[in-house]
Parts: sequence; structure tokens; C-alpha cells
Amino acid sequence: MDSCVVISKISSLLKERFAVASLDIIDQTHKHKLHKHYVAGKVHVKIIIEAKELNGLSMLAAHKQIMQVLQPLFASQLHAVIIKVVR
Repeated sequence: MDSCVVISKISSLLKERFAVASLDIIDQTHKHKLHKHYVAGKVHVKIIIEAKELNGLSMLAAHKQIMQVLQPLFASQLHAVIIKVVR
């Protein structure tokens, strides 16, 4: 799967669920290609997000909400996510 397509899906899902003030999704797949558990076609991304719904939550609670939104992508398109919530 093309990483641009996956990043676009991630962006759409997050913007549908949260009132996103800022969002940056960085493809980091190239950093993982030599790793033992690398799966071709699955994307590694770093998400930097600012959204009012996440402001009052602990880091763990915010990450859980984001991961719940992205869960459907893990089956076939997404391998790993780094999340940074901007407050």
C-alpha cells in the first residue's frame, strides 16, 4: 500500500473524530525497513496532533483515543505509530 494513501486515511479518520487544530503525519517507514519484524506494505508513522478533545486527558487516555480511531488500519495498512499530543 502506498504510504501517501495510508497517511491520507489517517488524516481523514482523525479529523472526523476530533476537532483538529493542527496535524502532522510523518512517514517513518524507511527507518524500519531493516528491522526483523518489518512488513512490506505496512506503514510506520509519527503523528503530531493538537485537538481540543485531547487537552484535558492524560497522555495515556489521549493515546488510547487516537489508537481506537486508527485500529481498523492496523490489520492491513499500519504497523506502528508514534503519537505526540500538542497541548
